[in-house]
Formats: sequence, C-alpha cells, structure tokens
Amino acid sequence: MSVRFRKSVKILPGVRVNLSKSGPSLSIGGGGLTLNYSKQGVRTTADLPGGLYYTKLHGDADEKTAESKTEQASTEETVSQKLDTDFFDRVRMSEDEEQFVKGLKEFAAGNAETALSHLSQATDIPDGAFLAGAVALSLEKYTESLQYLEKAAAQKDKLGERFKKYGVSSEVEVPITEEISVLQEADERGLILLLAEAYQHTGNMERATDAMRELLKLIPPEDIVARLSLVEMLSDSKGDDVETCKEIIALVGDIPNETPFHTMLLLYKARALRKVGLNDIAKKTLSDALRRTKDRSTEVLNTLRYERAILLEAMGQKAAARKDLETIFASDPHFEDVAERLNISA
Repeated sequence: MSVRFRKSVKILPGVRVNLSKSGPSLSIGGGGLTLNYSKQGVRTTADLPGGLYYTKLHGDADEKTAESKTEQASTEETVSQKLDTDFFDRVRMSEDEEQFVKGLKEFAAGNAETALSHLSQATDIPDGAFLAGAVALSLEKYTESLQYLEKAAAQKDKLGERFKKYGVSSEVEVPITEEISVLQEADERGLILLLAEAYQHTGNMERATDAMRELLKLIPPEDIVARLSLVEMLSDSKGDDVETCKEIIALVGDIPNETPFHTMLLLYKARALRKVGLNDIAKKTLSDALRRTKDRSTEVLNTLRYERAILLEAMGQKAAARKDLETIFASDPHFEDVAERLNISA
C-alpha cells in the first residue's frame, strides 16, 4: 500500500482538479470520503483542510496488507449498502436498472471489467451509458467508449438522475494534460470532456476540438480547465499552422500566472507566439511563467526553460540559452535533447 498527498485546486463549485498523471478514473462517494477506481488500482480519498486530500492507493490483490484490505472492504460495504434494494424494489426494477445497480456495485469493488459487462446492458439509462463510456475509456476501449458516450449525449438532459436516486455521487477523472486531470460530475460538462478524450483516442481530432469549443460556450469565461484542454489539443494537432497559433493566442489572452493551469496556458501561448515570429513577446511570456514555481512540477518548469532556450538560441542569445539548458540538465539529464545541445556525450 502506498500513501501520498495530491494537490487539489478548485476551479468552479463542484469541480476539483488534480495535479497527477493517473489517467481516466471513476469515483463513488460523498460526505468527504470517496472510493476511486483507476488503472492504478482502488484508492480511498478523504478531504483535508487547505485544498489537500489524503489518498491511499490499494494495488493488486496480492500486494495488499490486511489493513488496506479491511479499509477497502469497509468502504465498499458503505457504497454497496447505498445501492442495496429490497425485494419489492427489485420486482419493480427494469432489467436496465438492475444491470445499472449491479454495475455500480462491481465498480465500487474495483472490478472494472465486470462493472462494464453490466453497465453495457444499461445504456438506455443515460447515467448507465455515461458510466459505461467512462469505464470503457479507463480500460482503453476507446471505440466502445465512444459508442456509449454518444448514446448518453442523446439524453444529456437526464444525466445524474439515477445517481441522485441511489444517493451516490459519481465523478469521472478526465485528463486535461499529462500533468493535470479534472474530477467532474456526471453532467453535460463531464460528458463533453469524456467525448473529447474518446475522440482524441480514436483519431478524430476535429470532433475532439469541436466538442471543446462547444463546451466553452456553456461555461463561464473564468473556467480555464476547458480552455487548457482545447489549447493543448490545438497545439498537438496543428501547432505549426498560423491560424491555429492565432486561435491559441486568442484563447489564452492576457492571464495572470496564478495556478499551474495558468502556467500551462502561458507555455502554449509562448510556443504559438514563437511559431508566428513574435520572439520578444514569447520570451517575456515564458519568463513571466517561470517566475512562479510553487506547485509547478519539475517537468513543467523544465519544459518552460527548454522552450525559452530554443527561443533564445534562435534570437542569437546563446549564453542565456545555455544557462537554461544547464538548469534543466542539473534536474533531469535525460530531458529531451538537452545533453546533446550541451555537447555532453555518453
């Protein structure tokens, strides 16, 4: 069993953003305690003061200690109790709803494949289709995931009804970048984020970016998570295209460097500015982004330094560029081609 702290940043009410690399995952819980399933295993999470929450990760069954097994079983029992129905309720339940409840119980136990086998039979229920799509996505079954999510989209106005009926809170953890993921409830916003992720993995970047543009119309302008997701998609897919660079620059706009999300946006803006030949303002943007290091990962900071080093070399400022490269090498000798640029041979 491993124990770790993960930083959580609140963007909007009901939305927590995690600074991690955990990939898509799902959680059921409420009242400050969450049971979360992801590709890394099952973890229990409890909120702590100051925006932190405490996480215990339970790995493979043969690696679990007796303590972790007991704790996980206790949490699973709590979730299962919420989903228990008496005989008369079961008589009144449709086959879809029965499969939905079974899927939730299996999910609460951390059995993703079994959960999906039940949820895939409950996709006429919007929440069933939503959860089936999210579980399939976490299992890297991208085409299957897309089918379920598109079915949920056809009934998006009913999302959340069954979760509310059974008194459970369902969240999906959607990766926004390699460093950042967002915990999102089963609603239209969460659905669009999942759809965009599924479109990306099935090679349809145009549909993915269109989905994120649609999301931007539904959310307040201060919500930077969706902006960051769209900016990264644009940069990864058509980052050398002038019109795309102009769109990225406009999407980022003039923002303060308040959170790691702002830092990532500034990185993409600087890269776009460099691509269109605005080197001086790109340099200033990168320098502004590097002024704050608290809560920024070493990888993000090194990426900023590397971007600035490339820019400085292009501007003929080789000494300043080398200084950035040396700083990167001191923390990560294997970062990109830094060793080669410093003429450090194997």
